[in-house]
Amino acid sequence: MSNIITINTADNGIFRVLPMLIEKSTTLTNLIEDTVLSEEDPVIELNSIERLTMTAVLDYLKIHLNDVVKEDKPTDPISEVDEAFIGNNVDTIFKIIEAANFLDIKPLLEMGCKKIANLIKGKSTAEMRTILSIENDFTPQEEADMKKENEWVST
Repeated sequence: MSNIITINTADNGIFRVLPMLIEKSTTLTNLIEDTVLSEEDPVIELNSIERLTMTAVLDYLKIHLNDVVKEDKPTDPISEVDEAFIGNNVDTIFKIIEAANFLDIKPLLEMGCKKIANLIKGKSTAEMRTILSIENDFTPQEEADMKKENEWVST
Protein backbone atom coordinates (compact mmCIF):
# COMPACT_ATOMS: atom_id res chain seq x y z
CA MET A 1 0.00 0.00 0.00
CA SER A 2 1.09 3.52 -0.70
CA ASN A 3 2.51 5.61 2.12
CA ILE A 4 0.30 8.54 1.13
CA ILE A 5 -3.41 8.55 0.26
CA THR A 6 -4.83 11.41 -1.78
CA ILE A 7 -8.38 12.51 -1.05
CA ASN A 8 -10.23 14.69 -3.54
CA THR A 9 -13.37 16.46 -2.29
CA ALA A 10 -16.47 17.60 -4.17
CA ASP A 11 -15.00 21.07 -4.68
CA ASN A 12 -11.57 19.71 -5.71
CA GLY A 13 -9.91 20.05 -2.33
CA ILE A 14 -6.85 17.82 -2.47
CA PHE A 15 -5.60 16.25 0.76
CA ARG A 16 -2.56 14.00 1.00
CA VAL A 17 -2.71 11.99 4.22
CA LEU A 18 -1.02 9.07 5.86
CA PRO A 19 -3.21 5.94 6.04
CA MET A 20 -2.91 5.88 9.84
CA LEU A 21 -4.72 9.24 10.04
CA ILE A 22 -7.88 7.88 8.42
CA GLU A 23 -7.99 4.48 10.13
CA LYS A 24 -10.91 5.60 12.35
CA SER A 25 -13.03 5.98 9.23
CA THR A 26 -14.51 2.63 8.29
CA THR A 27 -15.57 4.01 4.90
CA LEU A 28 -12.12 5.35 3.98
CA THR A 29 -10.42 2.21 5.26
CA ASN A 30 -12.71 0.05 3.11
CA LEU A 31 -12.21 2.28 0.08
CA ILE A 32 -8.46 1.99 0.48
CA GLU A 33 -8.61 -1.78 0.84
CA ASP A 34 -11.15 -2.31 -1.95
CA THR A 35 -10.13 0.08 -4.66
CA VAL A 36 -6.68 1.49 -4.30
CA LEU A 37 -4.38 -1.25 -3.07
CA SER A 38 -2.76 -1.77 -6.43
CA GLU A 39 -2.44 1.90 -7.38
CA GLU A 40 0.91 3.65 -7.04
CA ASP A 41 -0.64 6.93 -5.87
CA PRO A 42 -4.21 6.12 -4.80
CA VAL A 43 -6.87 8.82 -4.99
CA ILE A 44 -10.15 8.60 -3.10
CA GLU A 45 -12.93 10.70 -4.61
CA LEU A 46 -15.36 12.07 -2.03
CA ASN A 47 -18.05 13.75 -4.09
CA SER A 48 -20.36 14.40 -1.14
CA ILE A 49 -17.90 16.25 1.11
CA GLU A 50 -16.52 19.74 0.58
CA ARG A 51 -13.00 20.96 1.32
CA LEU A 52 -13.79 22.92 4.50
CA THR A 53 -15.72 20.01 5.99
CA MET A 54 -12.95 17.54 5.11
CA THR A 55 -10.42 19.90 6.70
CA ALA A 56 -12.47 19.82 9.90
CA VAL A 57 -12.80 16.01 9.78
CA LEU A 58 -9.04 15.61 9.32
CA ASP A 59 -8.39 18.08 12.15
CA TYR A 60 -10.62 15.99 14.39
CA LEU A 61 -8.79 12.82 13.38
CA LYS A 62 -5.43 14.49 14.13
CA ILE A 63 -6.66 15.61 17.57
CA HIS A 64 -7.82 12.06 18.36
CA LEU A 65 -5.14 10.12 16.48
CA ASN A 66 -3.88 8.21 19.50
CA ASP A 67 -7.16 7.98 21.41
CA VAL A 68 -8.41 4.59 22.48
CA VAL A 69 -12.00 4.13 21.32
CA LYS A 70 -14.35 4.12 24.29
CA GLU A 71 -18.11 4.16 24.52
CA ASP A 72 -19.46 7.51 25.63
CA LYS A 73 -22.82 7.69 27.31
CA PRO A 74 -25.28 10.23 25.88
CA THR A 75 -25.12 12.02 29.24
CA ASP A 76 -21.32 12.37 29.21
CA PRO A 77 -20.26 15.97 28.63
CA ILE A 78 -18.35 16.95 25.50
CA SER A 79 -14.67 17.42 26.33
CA GLU A 80 -13.19 20.93 26.30
CA VAL A 81 -11.02 19.98 23.31
CA ASP A 82 -14.05 18.78 21.34
CA GLU A 83 -16.13 21.82 22.39
CA ALA A 84 -13.39 24.08 21.00
CA PHE A 85 -13.22 21.97 17.85
CA ILE A 86 -16.95 21.76 17.07
CA GLY A 87 -17.93 25.35 17.90
CA ASN A 88 -21.50 26.65 17.74
CA ASN A 89 -22.13 27.20 14.03
CA VAL A 90 -25.10 24.92 13.39
CA ASP A 91 -24.54 24.76 9.61
CA THR A 92 -20.93 23.67 10.12
CA ILE A 93 -21.92 21.14 12.77
CA PHE A 94 -24.51 19.58 10.45
CA LYS A 95 -21.93 19.33 7.63
CA ILE A 96 -19.53 17.62 10.03
CA ILE A 97 -22.31 15.26 11.18
CA GLU A 98 -23.14 14.36 7.56
CA ALA A 99 -19.47 13.76 6.75
CA ALA A 100 -18.92 11.70 9.91
CA ASN A 101 -21.97 9.61 9.06
CA PHE A 102 -20.81 9.04 5.47
CA LEU A 103 -17.23 8.33 6.51
CA ASP A 104 -18.41 6.13 9.42
CA ILE A 105 -16.47 7.94 12.15
CA LYS A 106 -18.71 7.07 15.08
CA PRO A 107 -17.11 9.25 17.80
CA LEU A 108 -17.28 12.36 15.59
CA LEU A 109 -20.87 11.60 14.58
CA GLU A 110 -21.93 11.11 18.20
CA MET A 111 -20.14 14.25 19.36
CA GLY A 112 -21.78 16.35 16.62
CA CYS A 113 -25.23 15.00 17.45
CA LYS A 114 -24.63 15.58 21.15
CA LYS A 115 -23.62 19.19 20.41
CA ILE A 116 -26.84 19.83 18.46
CA ALA A 117 -28.86 18.24 21.27
CA ASN A 118 -27.10 20.48 23.81
CA LEU A 119 -27.81 23.57 21.70
CA ILE A 120 -31.58 22.91 21.65
CA LYS A 121 -31.94 21.38 25.10
CA GLY A 122 -34.52 23.23 27.16
CA LYS A 123 -35.45 25.58 24.32
CA SER A 124 -38.96 26.42 23.20
CA THR A 125 -40.22 25.35 19.80
CA ALA A 126 -39.68 28.88 18.47
CA GLU A 127 -36.12 29.00 19.83
CA MET A 128 -35.33 25.60 18.31
CA ARG A 129 -36.68 26.75 14.95
CA THR A 130 -34.41 29.79 15.11
CA ILE A 131 -31.33 27.79 16.13
CA LEU A 132 -31.93 25.14 13.47
CA SER A 133 -33.15 27.57 10.78
CA ILE A 134 -36.49 25.80 10.45
CA GLU A 135 -39.28 27.87 8.96
CA ASN A 136 -42.63 27.71 10.73
CA ASP A 137 -45.01 26.60 7.98
CA PHE A 138 -48.11 26.40 10.18
CA THR A 139 -50.79 29.04 9.93
CA PRO A 140 -51.64 30.77 13.22
CA GLN A 141 -54.91 28.80 13.31
CA GLU A 142 -53.13 25.46 12.76
CA GLU A 143 -50.64 26.31 15.48
CA ALA A 144 -53.41 27.27 17.93
CA ASP A 145 -55.30 24.04 17.14
CA MET A 146 -52.18 21.97 17.69
CA LYS A 147 -51.42 23.68 21.02
CA LYS A 148 -54.99 23.06 22.17
CA GLU A 149 -54.90 19.37 21.13
CA ASN A 150 -51.60 18.88 22.95
CA GLU A 151 -52.11 20.93 26.11
CA TRP A 152 -51.22 17.89 28.19
CA VAL A 153 -47.60 18.07 26.91
CA SER A 154 -46.78 21.30 28.72
CA THR A 155 -48.35 20.32 32.04
